Amino acid sequence: GGRKAAVDAAASTIRKSKPSYDGMSDCIIKIAREEGIQGFYRGLVPSVLKTMAGTGLTFAFFTLTKNTLESIHDNRIAEKERLSLVKDDLSDKKI
Repeated sequence: GGRKAAVDAAASTIRKSKPSYDGMSDCIIKIAREEGIQGFYRGLVPSVLKTMAGTGLTFAFFTLTKNTLESIHDNRIAEKERLSLVKDDLSDKKI
């Protein structure tokens, strides 16, 4: 929740800034003072949109793969059943 957002915002700020912070806690305190709670959620929307797009593509690929494999499996079973019926039919005619 909030603690992770604060740490992520501080780590991102430290990476992007000139050395003006004396560690993570100093960065968190300065962000809270200068920008308020909103400072910890800066960049959240693009990050969420990126995650949603990636997750959506993952589920789409999973569904496509699952349906393709099920179709192949079902076709093989149907072919085996058809061959079994043909074999049974031929056996009945020989009798």
